[in-house]
Amino acid sequence: MADGYAASDRRVARDGWPALSIFAWGGAIALVMSSEFLAQPFIWRSWGLGDIALGWAVILGDRLIVAGAIAACIVAAGRAPARSPALRATLFCAAVLAGAAAGEALRGLLDPQGDRPDLAAVVGRTLAWSLAATAVGGILAAWRHSEAAAARADAAQIRAAQLRQLTTATQLEALQRQIEPHFLFNTLATIKRLGLTSPQEGRRLLSRFLAFTSAALAMGIDAETTLGQELDLAKAYLDVCAARMGPRLTVVWAVDPQCRDRRFPALMLGTLLENALKHGLAPMAVGGVLTISARTEGRVLQVSVTDTGAGVTAQGGVGIGLANLTARLRLLYGARARFSLEPRPGGGVRATIGIPDDLAAR
Repeated sequence: MADGYAASDRRVARDGWPALSIFAWGGAIALVMSSEFLAQPFIWRSWGLGDIALGWAVILGDRLIVAGAIAACIVAAGRAPARSPALRATLFCAAVLAGAAAGEALRGLLDPQGDRPDLAAVVGRTLAWSLAATAVGGILAAWRHSEAAAARADAAQIRAAQLRQLTTATQLEALQRQIEPHFLFNTLATIKRLGLTSPQEGRRLLSRFLAFTSAALAMGIDAETTLGQELDLAKAYLDVCAARMGPRLTVVWAVDPQCRDRRFPALMLGTLLENALKHGLAPMAVGGVLTISARTEGRVLQVSVTDTGAGVTAQGGVGIGLANLTARLRLLYGARARFSLEPRPGGGVRATIGIPDDLAAR
């Protein structure tokens, strides 16, 4: 709804204020202002209905002339390329004043015998018309602003609901990854094996597995966390995977410590890591290198996961995880956030999330 209002506002700025509505409002104002003639008691006591109707028609015609001139000036001013609200308001007020003055001048030309040549009277009527038209315009603008604010509030609620839905879906996906029978069986089997062959390594793997599951569960359904928390969770997850894969997995960290306090979507780094391991390195008999980097480039927080695995072809059907990732980025940070999945020159894939630094600031 807010987007629809913004598009409407852009059309107004480009095409001008709607002429038909403006002339209709001008006619309504003229009708109301002419009714003061009918509110005078002596008219009803001294005149017949025919004379009253004729006198009212003359006054209404005069009012319509001025109202039409004001409406024409407003429509003309609306064609100007004024995009800021302040400039449009200034143009509106200037158009009302110019239209009122032009209308009074036109009345004098059409009825030179009328009692209108007095400058003070002309100025008074011009100011009265300007105040009336500006007041009506202000009321309409306030009503439109209120309607737009309500539309933006509705849109914000919809965005929040969508974020909660996507975040919950991502969380459920992460929990599913934790308790997936194959993942759980292999992890526990590795812990059992290490308990017999290398108890110290077994205890370390069990500790990292518990740290990973506890940290993931503690995330709750918050849409955002810090990059530091995401990196800590990723390290616990990769420790578990490294213990299972052994020398087939090499992890390289290239993280600027100053980036750790930046805002970052919850569980999003884990989605990239799982994708790289499952589609990139797992199919490779010799495994490969997984590089996690985070730095600020050109006022953009760049977080990348790079693997030396099977390449883009193997990762072509990445599924709902990365689809949710893209949707969450847009809902959290708008169109300025970026996600890219591209082949690495030496083989493998680089997945990168880019968030403008001003949006990532806490």
